Amino acid sequence: MTKMKNMKKIIYLITLILSFSLYPKTIVFLQGTSRSGKSSICDAIDHFPTWHAIGSVYFSFCLEAFGKLFPREMKFIYTCIEPQNIRHAIASDFIIFKEDLDNTTRMAITKAIQTIRTYFDEPTRYAQHKKEFSQCTLSEIQKCLEHRKNLVADVSWYVNPETIRTLYPHATLHTALLYCPLPEIIERLVLRNKQSLESGIIMNYRFFAEPLLSFTGLYTLSTDPSGAIDSITKSTLISCFDFIEAHLPKHTYIPTSSRFMLQELSLEQLDSYRQTLLAAFKENDVAYVVPKIPYDFLIRTSHKSCLECTQEIIKHTSVA
Repeated sequence: MTKMKNMKKIIYLITLILSFSLYPKTIVFLQGTSRSGKSSICDAIDHFPTWHAIGSVYFSFCLEAFGKLFPREMKFIYTCIEPQNIRHAIASDFIIFKEDLDNTTRMAITKAIQTIRTYFDEPTRYAQHKKEFSQCTLSEIQKCLEHRKNLVADVSWYVNPETIRTLYPHATLHTALLYCPLPEIIERLVLRNKQSLESGIIMNYRFFAEPLLSFTGLYTLSTDPSGAIDSITKSTLISCFDFIEAHLPKHTYIPTSSRFMLQELSLEQLDSYRQTLLAAFKENDVAYVVPKIPYDFLIRTSHKSCLECTQEIIKHTSVA
């Protein structure tokens, strides 16, 4: 009996080792600002049989997490708000009801939303929420690799490439930096929001805070062209900030300190970004865009279709 158990253990270990050796050779970790094209590439790459994408899984994860913690509140919310609009309703005060409701019902829904929001506003709980989503994402990656699929991962908000490299050493990891100039990013955001409001699908709505936060996180402006991937004129940047300011609410607005809430910039925050980026020009009319992070290859997404960008990624990795 003991020999049989030991044999089963040996067979299991051999199977496990072989499964790791059969993992695909390629994982492409996408880095890029909001609206740089990451989600579109994830959509497009699923058309290639040997590839799979992990991207917008946070939405479904949120609804499941909310439902487990607050089943009564979520059941009520589902009756009055479309599922695709619930995440924004809870995290941004952007509430679109299914139909005209009386004030009593609206107040009851608002109270249910506030109950969930208050729970996640607590920093420790929100940190745990992010940790659980990170684990969920890694689990999805694991499933994909077990099915021997090459993978494109748009998960940089919650998982870093070092973690993936450590967990899956048998796969070749490439970091692809998707670059789109800031003015075009802002144009894309405005167009997306217009389409979101027209369709009533608020989960697609984005705030100006997102591209500015991600742009300044990924890039620095410098008068030194070393390592630069683009340049921008001072007048272009000023026009970009003037455009954003024209689209922000003019009333006094103080964002909360919540990490959970999706919030728009205040005029004060916008001015802080403006001063920081313009200071990089010093006495020059041109500044250079220099990545802060390491990357294996650059994909310029400006004025390209998502299919063209996807084909570039596959070409860079030499995976058919």
